[in-house]
This record gives sequence, structure tokens and C-alpha cells, in this order.
Amino acid sequence: MISNILRVFLYALAAAYAVTGAVLFFAPTWASGHFAWRVSSFVAMTIGGWLLGLAWVALTAARRASWPIVVCPVLFLALFGIFETAVIISFRDRLTLSSPLAWCYVVTILATSAFAVVALADAWRRWPAVPAAGPLFGSVTRFFVVAFIILVGVIGLYGLLAVPGMPALDRGVFPEPLTPFTLRAFGAFYLAIAIALIPLLWAHGRNTFLTHAYGSYSLIVLITAAALVFIGQFDFAARPTQAFYIGVYLAVGAVVGAYLVRYGTGAAGKTQAIG
Repeated sequence: MISNILRVFLYALAAAYAVTGAVLFFAPTWASGHFAWRVSSFVAMTIGGWLLGLAWVALTAARRASWPIVVCPVLFLALFGIFETAVIISFRDRLTLSSPLAWCYVVTILATSAFAVVALADAWRRWPAVPAAGPLFGSVTRFFVVAFIILVGVIGLYGLLAVPGMPALDRGVFPEPLTPFTLRAFGAFYLAIAIALIPLLWAHGRNTFLTHAYGSYSLIVLITAAALVFIGQFDFAARPTQAFYIGVYLAVGAVVGAYLVRYGTGAAGKTQAIG
């Protein structure tokens, strides 16, 4: 089991992410003018989707509270906090901390970095006693996991390293021009998602995989919802590569959704192995 202090931390982060994310997601026009840096309404709602999704990830990890099952969600939260803190520090001169919303976001990110330290200490005490949780999944699932890590990892690194003039930046994929601050924040988010799945390559228990899929599925749903709300921003005829943005979420959502329907959420119950 994870430590009590780590579990309390997870509940606190779930609440902080839920409150901050709800403002960004449900009032994106207002939030865009009161955020920690200059963003559009679409970007505000998208980041709100991240944060609401992270609230569910944190809540899922806190409720299941077993290291073999929640190693990926905890790693995702820790990396997100560390990476986004690094982005904030890099662009500290562009921060606008003139509203409660901006402070809520920054404090929540910094708190997530502190959570990463607590999680590392708790994991270190228990390592390597992290057995597979449930039946092992097979080669087909391993292929999907590896493909996802590579795809999302490349997207994350591109967002962190890209400079103006490189392909797909000027409305090539995302339908709006992104400031360097926003681009790096996107890159950090995607890289955290990719790296968090790496433990599945050796701790490949079914419940570990399904718990992470269950916790993270809210991210897919909410980010896709934001894109659909602002679907008018896309110009698929003139820029067909913009279909990649929505297409990836729909494809991943379909695959992960099929797994969850077929095998459950990883909490308990079914015992059959995943292919």
C-alpha cells in the first residue's frame, strides 16, 4: 500500500486540480483573460481538461492506494508537476500572477512537484517489492503500449524542443498559433503521459494497465470535448493535418475504451488475462 501521507496528498491534489480545472474548462473565455499567462479560450479549456483529468487520476490513485496498481498514475502526476514547474521557471518573466486563478494554477503545479518528492521517498522504501497486479497482459497490448509511448513521447519532445518555423507549428496541427510558453506546457504534458507508461513494460499486470487506463480516460474525453466545442477553429480543407489532433484522441479513446469495456477498470472482478 502507499503511505497515508501520500494518499492524503493525492486527495488534496485531486481537489486542487478539480477546482482550477473546472474554472478553465467551464468558463474558458473568462479564464483566458485571468490565467497565469496569455492563452486563448480554446487553450484555456484544453488546459482545464488536463486539470480535471488529473483530478480524476489523483482520485483514482488515492482510492486504490496500492503501489503495484497505481505506479503509473502516481508517476504521471509526479512527472507532470516536475515538467510543468520547469516550464513555469523557464518563462517566469511572462507569468501574470494578478488573479486567484493564476495563483491556483501555479500553487497546484508547485504542490505537485512536492508530491513527486514524497512519492519518490515512499516508492524508494518499498522498491523493488512491486509485484504484477493481476494476470499479465500479452504481446498485443504490449505493442499498443510501446507504440503509444513512442508516438506521444515524440509529440512531447517536439513541443519542448520545437522552434518557430518548424513543421506543424503554425496551425499545422493545433488550429491556433501557440506561444512558446503554451507550446512548452503542451510538450511537458505529453512527455509526462508517455514516460508514465514505461513501467508497464516490466510491471505488466492487467490491473496496473487497466487502472491507469481508467484514470487517464477522462483526459481523452475532456480534451476531445474541448476540441469539439471549438471545432469551428479547425480548417480541415486548407490544413488537413489538423485532423491529426482530433484523430489521435478519437483513435486512442476507441482502443482504450474497448479495453475498459472488455476487461473492466482493474479494480477487481475479472481475472482473465489481456492479450
